Amino acid sequence: AMAHGNFSDFAALFFVAVGFTMILAPNYQFDTIVPQIKPFFDTANKTAELEYTVKFFGGFVVSLGLILSTVVWNSINGKLSGVSFLAIAGWIFHLTFFKLDAEKFVLRPQYIIAGVCVLTALHLMGRPPRKCAECEKRRKQ
Repeated sequence: AMAHGNFSDFAALFFVAVGFTMILAPNYQFDTIVPQIKPFFDTANKTAELEYTVKFFGGFVVSLGLILSTVVWNSINGKLSGVSFLAIAGWIFHLTFFKLDAEKFVLRPQYIIAGVCVLTALHLMGRPPRKCAECEKRRKQ
C-alpha cells in the first residue's frame, strides 16, 4: 500500500525511477527511446564528465522521490515545498528552452519532468489544512 494514496506517491515513484535510471543506465539520457521525443542530451555531446554529472544528479532526483514518499505533507510544509517544485520546473524549462535548444521548442524528457514538478507543486500547495485530534483538544480547553 502507498504511504499517502495520492499524487505525491505517483510523483515519488516517478522521481525514484528517473533517478535510478540516471544512476544505473545513464546512456538512456543520450538515446532516443520514443521517436517523437529527443533524448536529454545529444549523443555528439556525450563525455565522461557529462555522464558523471548525470549519475551525480540522479542521486538528488532519487532523494526528491524518497522525500515525497516519507514526508506527511500538510497545509504548512506543503507550501514551501510546492514553491520549490515550481522553481525547479521553471529552471528546467529555462535551461532546456533557452540554453540547450536555443529558444526552439524541442520535445525532450526534461519537459515531462518539469510537468510532473508543476503537478506536484499544485498538489502540495493545494492541500487543505489537516485537523489533528491533539489540536482540537487544545482548542476546547
